[in-house]
Amino acid sequence: MPQQVKGLTENAIAPTVPKTAPQNDKKISREAREKRLLQLKSLRKILHEKFPIIFDYNEPLPLSVGIHKEIKLVFPEFSQAVIRQFLKRWVNDVRYLSAIITVPTRHKLNGEISSVISENEKEYSAKKL
Repeated sequence: MPQQVKGLTENAIAPTVPKTAPQNDKKISREAREKRLLQLKSLRKILHEKFPIIFDYNEPLPLSVGIHKEIKLVFPEFSQAVIRQFLKRWVNDVRYLSAIITVPTRHKLNGEISSVISENEKEYSAKKL
């Protein structure tokens, strides 16, 4: 028996959704994922080309805190979500985590030193490895 909520039945509160909606949602979300993946690859390639020392695939340098703001200023065509997702993947890579342990400083996009890496940050990176 449907529950009553303030005089309304459960069916009145949650109307049924047509069966074709999930198929459309899956198609849209698959297309959105593919588009986001292309944007991530494009951003990675552009960053590597424009800032090869900072975004070196084999020996990356630790990035300054708040680097996402610098990236957004330089590349406004990329959304914050794409930049955030790229950075999440980048900083969780084994090579980047190793760089946090071995390189003593963080760097801005232009290569300038922004700060010194603390022992706590080094310990955290070592645990993630």
